[in-house]
Amino acid sequence: MKNFEFTNCPLCDCEQSGLYLKTPDRFDLGIGDFYNLVQCSDCKHIYLNPRPVESQSGKYYENAAYSPHISTQAKLSITDKIYVKLRIFNNRNKRTMIEKFATERNRILDIGCGTGEFLREMQSADWQVHGVERDPDAAAFGRDQNNLSITTGTLDDLPTDFETVNVITMWHVMEHIYSPQDEIKKISRVLSADGLLVLAVPNCASFDAKFYKQNWIAYDTPRHVNHFHLKSLQKFLELHNFQLVKKSNLFLDSLFNVVMSEQLIETRYGTSVVGRLFHFLRAAIIGFVSIMAGLFSPLLEQSRGATLLTIWRKT
Repeated sequence: MKNFEFTNCPLCDCEQSGLYLKTPDRFDLGIGDFYNLVQCSDCKHIYLNPRPVESQSGKYYENAAYSPHISTQAKLSITDKIYVKLRIFNNRNKRTMIEKFATERNRILDIGCGTGEFLREMQSADWQVHGVERDPDAAAFGRDQNNLSITTGTLDDLPTDFETVNVITMWHVMEHIYSPQDEIKKISRVLSADGLLVLAVPNCASFDAKFYKQNWIAYDTPRHVNHFHLKSLQKFLELHNFQLVKKSNLFLDSLFNVVMSEQLIETRYGTSVVGRLFHFLRAAIIGFVSIMAGLFSPLLEQSRGATLLTIWRKT
């Protein structure tokens, strides 16, 4: 396929894999279940293969319906306004969690910081903050409207005199990274000794992922090229000298996933008034079960919450 490439496992470089699932692009449903998710024969990581070459991947983010940086929108829907209110609560909880485990309350770097609302929350508690964001419009908004220090680009674009930080966060970013091995090496160079790495990624071992299968919204192919679960992520990070400190869940993601997955099913297959009521009721039930699964995730060997939220300490 033109502009697509085959790859070994992005986590362990194993050449062997087997088909796990075939998935659609939610913005191009006419092609059907076109994309192959495969599972590594060694570490059991799930990844997109073949995948768009990275230099061509930007076009898959250009759909008008894809807008992860809600603050840059001129007009907000009622749903958007609710999300903005919930985000304030969510960011406050994130800060409380980080401060509980950080050995020093000093410098933090947020990779994929978007428009910077999380960094603004951290700054309000006297943290020295810096962000990295690929989207130039989102980065500019964070600098101009939120008055934050944000580098447009990737870790490679940080100033040459950039000092190490005590905490690095990646909120739903790692699933977009083409080479997690290179990324974790760069992270390790920027993170101070005994520093914290906080990762939040969609959990492909979650209850809602297992229920919705190819219609699980968080597969989001081909924008998400990696799909993590706790066992593969832990094996990978321990090889790079990171020790798991805490595993948890982002409960609001459970509701988001089920609502958006049901909407995807309606769009793909059509529905009626009665069918829409059925989808609403099913979303409520699956959302509740997903939240409960997230509550018990810290007790399980394999986390089942919608989002895999983990904290790692550099050793």
